[in-house]
Amino acid sequence: LPPLRENGKPEPFLFDGPLAITTGRLARQKGFDLMVEAVPRVLRELGNAKFVFLVLPVWGGEDYIYQLADLQRSYPENVRVIYGVAPSIYKLAHLASDVFFAPSRWEPFGIMALEAMATGNPLVASRTGGLKEIVLDVNDHGDKGTGLLVPPGDPYELGEALRDMLAFMEASNTGNLGWYLKKIGNEKLVRLLEEYPDAGEILRKNCIERVEKYFSWSASAATASAIYGELLKG
Repeated sequence: LPPLRENGKPEPFLFDGPLAITTGRLARQKGFDLMVEAVPRVLRELGNAKFVFLVLPVWGGEDYIYQLADLQRSYPENVRVIYGVAPSIYKLAHLASDVFFAPSRWEPFGIMALEAMATGNPLVASRTGGLKEIVLDVNDHGDKGTGLLVPPGDPYELGEALRDMLAFMEASNTGNLGWYLKKIGNEKLVRLLEEYPDAGEILRKNCIERVEKYFSWSASAATASAIYGELLKG
C-alpha cells in the first residue's frame, strides 16, 4: 500500500518541506493518537509539511498502530511511520528535521526531548512533567527559548503550535519570510523573525547549549554532587 514499497519499506517524500519528527513507544502516554487530528490541521495551511514517526509498538497498542497507518495512507505525500528499531536512520532523522514533537499526556522525564535538543531541534511539547522543565517556551523566554509548550491532550493547540513552529523554521531556513509569516499565528514567533531573520538558527543554538549546560552527564554529576553536599551539611 502506498506510501510503502513491496518490501514494506517507506517510499521517500517526493518534494521538500519543513520536517517534524517524533520517537517513542506506541502507548497512550505518548499522545501520538492526538496527531490524527493535529496533522490535518497543519496541512490545511502548510501543505508541504512532513511528519516522520519513529515508533516502537508495545503490547496493547494495536489501535495506535492502525491509527498511524491510516494517517499515513490518508496523507502519502506528508506522513511516514516507521515501526520498530531503526538505527540506520534514527540519528539521520534527527539531523535532517526542523522540529521535534512530543505530545505526551504525561512524561516523568523526557529523554527524547533531550536527544532532539542535542541535535538542534526546537520542540513542540506538552506542558507536563519533565517536558515543561526541559523546554523553554518562546512565549515566556523569547529569543532564549527552545520551543513551544501546549496543554496536554489538546489536538487543536498541538496542531496550531506545530504549524507555527514549522512555518517559523522554514521561513528562517529559506529566507521566504513573506509567505511563511502569514501562516504563523503566534505573535512571539512573528516578532522574532521580523527582528532576527535567522531566528531558527538562534533557537537551534539555544537547544544545543541548554542540553550541554544543564543535562549533560558532567552537568548532572555536578548537580548531584551539590545536592549531596548540601544534605551532608544539614
